[in-house]
Amino acid sequence: MHHRRGYRVRPGRVLTSVGLVAVAVAFVVAASVVLRSGPSRATGGAGPSRLALPTTIDAILGSARLLSTEGAHAKAEAILSEATRQYPDNQELRIALAMELLELRRPEEAYDQYTAALSIGPREPAIEFTAGTIANTIGRLDRAIEHYEAAQAADPTTGDYPLYLGQVLAKLGRYDAAKASLLRSAKLNEDRAVIWGTLADIALRENNAHLSASHAARARSIDPSNAVYRLIEGRALNRIGRPDEALELFIAMPPADRRDPDVMRLMSESFGLLNRPRDAALIYAAAADEDRSDGESAFRAGEWFDRAGEASQAREYLGRAALLGHEAAAAVLERIR
Repeated sequence: MHHRRGYRVRPGRVLTSVGLVAVAVAFVVAASVVLRSGPSRATGGAGPSRLALPTTIDAILGSARLLSTEGAHAKAEAILSEATRQYPDNQELRIALAMELLELRRPEEAYDQYTAALSIGPREPAIEFTAGTIANTIGRLDRAIEHYEAAQAADPTTGDYPLYLGQVLAKLGRYDAAKASLLRSAKLNEDRAVIWGTLADIALRENNAHLSASHAARARSIDPSNAVYRLIEGRALNRIGRPDEALELFIAMPPADRRDPDVMRLMSESFGLLNRPRDAALIYAAAADEDRSDGESAFRAGEWFDRAGEASQAREYLGRAALLGHEAAAAVLERIR
């Protein structure tokens, strides 16, 4: 679905974030807007000019488009700001200005332009969606929900609308509504990994670890390169007493990815559940040895060596962590001496 004149808006690719699917995204998400050439019409009257503008809406948009492609977003924004003063009821100009404001990292102002564009009309689903995505980005979650619901009502065939709606609802802790929205999205495109990853995260938050593991495994089968799904699945497997399976997930990851703090934490948790504290210590010791400035890994290595009964190793790594300024290391070191 797109705006019918020179600027087109479409749903963007979901970034997996939300502290929910840490997927990701990350879940905040910037609006996806692309330019294309095409005819345009003025729908408002002209007023006094502060900048020397081209004489038609087509020419204004063309000039701004050229500046934008050259990276001169501030100049494009200046032209379009003046144009919206002269033609306040032109939706195309409002959307074009919003695009430049996004490029300039001024999303609050961009959102104001999108709400103005929607007031002018037509209220196309893609415009509602982009307005919702910007509202989500700036933390106006109630408004994001309104826009996503409007987009979905106008076009129930686009899976991104209930997907993004479900992610915002989940962010607000409205899990039943979020699940219903995500399942609507799944009916439209069941092969979107982020849908199942978000459902897995919700299930884990609702203490349904078995369901979480199932959803996360499905997300991982669709997108095996996304480490977030492994993290959710591994956390769920640890909760239901299957740490050996969780370890298999992490051991299959590239070595560099296993250095991620969340991965190391869950791997050490899995080893702990298997009564293998020394293996947990070795994970952190390897990271601390690889980066001698990593006080946190040195501290964790020392803690796990202490649990494994290897006092000299524990003192070595805790001492290193203390020298690096780790706040808790000195107290633990004093206790085990």
